[in-house]
Amino acid sequence: MNVLFWNIRGLGQAGRRAQLVDLVKDYKVDIFCLQETIKATFSRKQLVLLGGNFVYHWEIKPADGHSGGMLIAAREDVFDLISAEPGEFFSSVVVRHKASNVQWEVINIYGPAGYERKVEFLQELASKLGRVVDHVLVGGDFNLI
Repeated sequence: MNVLFWNIRGLGQAGRRAQLVDLVKDYKVDIFCLQETIKATFSRKQLVLLGGNFVYHWEIKPADGHSGGMLIAAREDVFDLISAEPGEFFSSVVVRHKASNVQWEVINIYGPAGYERKVEFLQELASKLGRVVDHVLVGGDFNLI
């Protein structure tokens, strides 16, 4: 299973979409999770182009103005999408791997940049992880440095 987590810092920046498409194609990425898309909406055409040669299930958490935004994409030929859950600081999907019949929960994190919301972020993350019943993969930008 090839998974990519990337704080893309804006899909509108010159070359970002092309970089993503190249990575997806070159590494045959099964799931990719983006943080800081800085996009409120995606057209169907935009999503198809991001997928390169593959067709994906999409879960989108819109940006709030000029910050944030998350996207999770899971290849339709590899996974069935079981459910999705947006949080304040995460977006997650539960997928079933078709070949092995194993379920995974993939949690895409985008933590707050300011210290004033760190406790809230960590509490939400702990609560989310406490509810996970499947295999879990967690990644993203935690902003904890």
